[in-house]
Amino acid sequence: MRIVFNDQIFASQIYGGVSRYYVSLNKCISEIDGVESTIISPLYVNSYLKKINQPETTGIAIPEIRYTGRIRNKIVPLVNTLLSPYLIKSYKPNIVHETYYARKAYAPKKAKRIVTVFDMIHERYKKLYTPDNPMTKVKRLVINRADHVICISNNTRDDLIEFFNTPEDKISVLYLGHEISNCKSYSNSDAFPNMDRPYLLFIGRRGDYKNFRGLLAAYVKSERLRTNFNLICFGGGNFNKEERSLFDSYGLDKSNVIHISGDDNSLANIYRKADAYICPSLYEGFGITLLESMSFNCPVICSNTSSIPEVVGDAGEYFDPDDIESIIFAIENVVFSPARKNELIIKGIERKDYFSWEKCAKHTHKIYKSIL
Repeated sequence: MRIVFNDQIFASQIYGGVSRYYVSLNKCISEIDGVESTIISPLYVNSYLKKINQPETTGIAIPEIRYTGRIRNKIVPLVNTLLSPYLIKSYKPNIVHETYYARKAYAPKKAKRIVTVFDMIHERYKKLYTPDNPMTKVKRLVINRADHVICISNNTRDDLIEFFNTPEDKISVLYLGHEISNCKSYSNSDAFPNMDRPYLLFIGRRGDYKNFRGLLAAYVKSERLRTNFNLICFGGGNFNKEERSLFDSYGLDKSNVIHISGDDNSLANIYRKADAYICPSLYEGFGITLLESMSFNCPVICSNTSSIPEVVGDAGEYFDPDDIESIIFAIENVVFSPARKNELIIKGIERKDYFSWEKCAKHTHKIYKSIL
């Protein structure tokens, strides 16, 4: 069996759960007897891809150069569009696994096409996007032409059936894994400024359905939380002008809400020292960060929506993300209770072992075999 993962996500995403999934899946599935797999991206910007061995990928890494983003975003897709069809065809794959949504797959006629659907956010939250959203149109096109569709949670599968009316027998549900480990430990106060005070952790993008504003409102309203903890935001870009104005209106300063960015090693150490990881999202397709948090003994406090309970099970403290008082109660119930905090840590250690990239690859391989 010969498998190709194409360029789409690697040409656009530097860091993120989607590209991490494909790099991890490619690595694990290539270790299965009788399987040859590769990532073909003539040009790519993805940091995970830059770190793997060359036999596992075909392409050239584009360095990050300040002020060249617009040029890069035009050149990379153009070059990949020209070269990908020839490189994929020369590999003679049985399976082409599309890594995101594009109008053309460049899969040979005899190859089967697979696509993974991570979420249906654009469809579930139409009001957050343009009325005639091109993402939905392209996504529908890719799903319709695929020989099989993988969804990363039962919640995503149910949403896919609801919005696209995709036949249920065309869909399989496969859970993701997690892998941040073996990271060097160091003192956060040495590595980052303003990290000597206890803190609550938020990860990733902060807009729209991620509900960072809901968490911020809860943090501000609770004097106990504001007095005893900082709020650390890891990744997701620097605070913008609107966010800084919001902090000012709440009377917060740089010592209260802190933005930090970094690599996996940095994130691992942030997890280790956090009093809790807060996931206030209105919607998640899966939630790798939930498992990562558990793997570093960081208790999870999270929304009770979408796929989150499916992933977390009984290893989290839940709240209603639309209810500020519910968010406050859940956080305070954990961070001010050593017993509850320890209980969640123990349950998290047990829960995280249910998910792995090896299991994900093994089940994905079965799906590939079933459609050949």
